Amino acid sequence: MIVDPEEGKRLVDEYGREALFLTPVDNKYVMELLKHLGIRDVHDFLDSDKAAMFIRDFKS
Repeated sequence: MIVDPEEGKRLVDEYGREALFLTPVDNKYVMELLKHLGIRDVHDFLDSDKAAMFIRDFKS
């Protein structure tokens, strides 16, 4: 274990309260990066080819 789970939760909660953007879609810098990756809007995540880099298989 790298970080105690309770400490990790506390830090994530703290970050969430202080974040300027509620979701990545609200962040213009994230959206600009996604545009460079060929993702124009959130609906492109429904395209499995465009969203493939974000899909992880935890079963392996």
